[in-house]
Amino acid sequence: MASSSLKIAAVLIIIVGGFTAFLGNPHNIPFWEFKQEDVVRLFTQLILIALIIERALEVMLTPWRDPEADAKERAQDHEALAKFKSETQSIAFKASFAVGVLVSLIGIRALYPLVEPNAFAKLPWYQQSAFNALDVLFTGALLSGGADGLHQILSLFLDYIGKTRSKVQAPN
Repeated sequence: MASSSLKIAAVLIIIVGGFTAFLGNPHNIPFWEFKQEDVVRLFTQLILIALIIERALEVMLTPWRDPEADAKERAQDHEALAKFKSETQSIAFKASFAVGVLVSLIGIRALYPLVEPNAFAKLPWYQQSAFNALDVLFTGALLSGGADGLHQILSLFLDYIGKTRSKVQAPN
């Protein structure tokens, strides 16, 4: 069920995106020139927010879900306990995605800080709207992935920058 819904959504996105690109002739969205420190600051802020979301959800889910998990553990019903933990993880992921999207809707974004604001303001309204909608969804997904996932992205970025810098500085 979920797999077919995902396929239908992907096909619709491709059709609508292709139709929009064909009719609207979207413009390139230029990034502003940023330094490594700017990206580190952005991801540090997102990591902090993800940690807050994780802790808040833990505080809300623990009193609700732990008593039943404890009962299943005492009964030594490993299959039921595994199923219950899986359901709890699913609830936590859905809740964290919803909270991440809400945080993004109030203006904390992952992509917009990378875009040059004056050039962005000159884009057609539909392109700005599509960008903002995707930014909300991407930021919500990034935040729902947790602080560890964001830290991994930041580490990959810093590793890439370090390797690129080494190649540029290496003698020929």
